[in-house]
Amino acid sequence: MSPRGKAIPQLRERLILAGERVLVAGGPGAVSARAVAREAGVATGLLYHHFGDFDEFLAALVIDRFRAQAERMAGFPQLAGSRSVEENLADAAAGLFESPVLAVADLVRARAGLSVKVMSQLDAGAPGMPEMQRAIVGYLDEERRLGRIAAAADTEAGALLLMGAVHHLLLQHGSGLPRPADAARRIAAAVLTGLTERGP
Repeated sequence: MSPRGKAIPQLRERLILAGERVLVAGGPGAVSARAVAREAGVATGLLYHHFGDFDEFLAALVIDRFRAQAERMAGFPQLAGSRSVEENLADAAAGLFESPVLAVADLVRARAGLSVKVMSQLDAGAPGMPEMQRAIVGYLDEERRLGRIAAAADTEAGALLLMGAVHHLLLQHGSGLPRPADAARRIAAAVLTGLTERGP
């Protein structure tokens, strides 16, 4: 409800998007209930009407970013056969280095206990890294079928390498992360090397 008693459509989503904008613009230190409510154009009390406490709101923000990335990656297998495998893998990695993702990684590191709340929701079935990894496996399986990577390529290992490298760099963000585009290309090239070597 608004301060005048009128319902605000999709208020939960509105608050989460406002929180993301505040986070991207100002970093973890700028994110407060008051700043988020002001950005969303609502009273601060409405945030607590939808979320038990501020950490619950922040966990919802992080999970929403995971959901958005998982949805984006769902169509990745359809790119098989287009452009080059390395370009497609580089784009997949680069998408995980978008500014909202980097900002969310900074937030999780900055807020003690937030990762526990996020992990509990992921364990309960919220979409996250496993869905993204499965999309990459699906893409690589299709490229293997098309003969663009080795017939013996371990696509699950390739997807794990890509996601593991991205996750490692996200954890290191703020202490010297290479330029995201450069990091994405290097990760893609390294993964592709293992997928195209055909052995003796």
